[in-house]
This record gives sequence, structure tokens and C-alpha cells, in this order.
Amino acid sequence: MNRIFFCWLTSLLFCSALSRAADSNRWDVMREVEYARVGAHSLKLDLHIPFGKPRSPLIVWVHGGAWRSGSKSGMPLGKLVERGYVVASVDYRLYPVYV
Repeated sequence: MNRIFFCWLTSLLFCSALSRAADSNRWDVMREVEYARVGAHSLKLDLHIPFGKPRSPLIVWVHGGAWRSGSKSGMPLGKLVERGYVVASVDYRLYPVYV
């Protein structure tokens, strides 16, 4: 049973990696762009830009987490970018830093 589960999990992770690699060929990503500085804290975003769409509408994607956890990384933004939107996935100060 453990061997079957391990094989299934390995296959799933491999397919997921292939899918992400294919997605990165359809748009450009500018990572770790500083959009603000609050004291010593640098606030950064990742900007996903579709190829061949120089004047696209912008969606600002703010991850959840109740100001306690979360990250801009790993967000499922592919469908939005494929439809022609530029997507800015932002990080923000988390608790207790923001107080």
C-alpha cells in the first residue's frame, strides 16, 4: 500500500512540475519587484505578463491568510494570464510586523 501511494505521489508531483514549466513559456514573470518600503521592510510583488499583449488590464492578487500567514509565491494565476490579464501577486507585512 505504501509503495503504491509513493508511486502515485511521485507521478503527481512530476506532472505538476511539467505543467508549471509549460505555463512559464506562455508569459513572462518579473519576480521580487519592490513596490514599497516601510521602515526597514521591503514589500515585493511578482508581475506576470502575457506575451504579445502590451496593453493589458491589471489584476492585483492579494493572498489570504488573515495577516498572519501566506505568500505571493505559488498562487494559481495561469488562467488569468492566459486570458490576457497582467497579474501582480503582492506580499504584505504579516502579524506582528504590521502593528
